[in-house]
Amino acid sequence: MNSQSILSIAAAIATIVGTYFIFKKAHLEGWKAIIPFYNVYTEYKMVWNTKMFWTCLGSALVAGTGLGIAHILTKTSPVAALVLILIAFVAAIYALVVEVKESYRLSKAFGHGKGFCVGLVFLNPIFRLILGFDQSQYQEA
Repeated sequence: MNSQSILSIAAAIATIVGTYFIFKKAHLEGWKAIIPFYNVYTEYKMVWNTKMFWTCLGSALVAGTGLGIAHILTKTSPVAALVLILIAFVAAIYALVVEVKESYRLSKAFGHGKGFCVGLVFLNPIFRLILGFDQSQYQEA
């Protein structure tokens, strides 16, 4: 096992542990942090709404699928491939914006500000651990 794999596993464990304690602070069941997709759905429900979760998931799927199909079409129909790449790019940017807004809402829900949101965006596992273990209290969003 190489160092990159170990770092990835450590980041995943830190994210799960941090999210577990974030959920506990918000009076939710901690086990929900362990289930893929359901943990994100629960977090969106906690700080925003589930419609935004589905919107973000749909945008990410459009981006990934669009790029995959564009790759297939590059030799047979380059114009169609370019259109799909542009659609995928816009969908990916939209999903990114929604994710940043969700991070800000999470930060705000525990009494933190924009600086903490930046930490959640760029150093997510570390800032989830901080949020899970610090003294901040959950404030209904």
